[in-house]
Amino acid sequence: MSTQARLRTRTTEYVVSVLPDGSGLVLDHWGELVDGPVEAWSEPDRIVSFATTADAAPLEFASAGQRHVQFSELLVDRGDGWLGAAWTLRGELETVSSVDGTGLTAEFADETGTLVLVLEYETSTRHDVVRRRMTVRNEGTTRIELPAPSLPGGTCHSARRCTSTTSQGGGRPSSSGARSSCSGARSRSAAGRA
Repeated sequence: MSTQARLRTRTTEYVVSVLPDGSGLVLDHWGELVDGPVEAWSEPDRIVSFATTADAAPLEFASAGQRHVQFSELLVDRGDGWLGAAWTLRGELETVSSVDGTGLTAEFADETGTLVLVLEYETSTRHDVVRRRMTVRNEGTTRIELPAPSLPGGTCHSARRCTSTTSQGGGRPSSSGARSSCSGARSRSAAGRA
């Protein structure tokens, strides 16, 4: 099972790996091309507190429930007073490479098994942009709300699937290319339902 993926751009390389417990993807390297293996991220020495490993990790995407003291991109409200989700990788990292670039898909399920988070990446050897897309899919029958700031640029209302896309280039993260959309529903900037 591959736990690390390398995505080549025109002049850089974007490398992510799965945390040892399978709870998320972390950024291992983004910059100059590396000959040989890239060392996977490891937790730094730190004072033991209520912060979790996910609070210290450079997670590609985090939700409340994983992190306790750092920012989380996704809030999940199941109506029971708990805002969060704990993710586990489903299957393996799926990487597709061609002469034009690389694609990566990682699918995670929450602790109930009914909420699915799909992280997708695309790179091209023509430029240094890394395109990231996340999709949240509710496979259960319970209504789930995704309160703001769940998706950059807005959240979804009355949708079963919500998607957010962010483009980053030149080794520097940027939210200027962020957009979100919903299939089968309208997008709005206030809280939404999935």
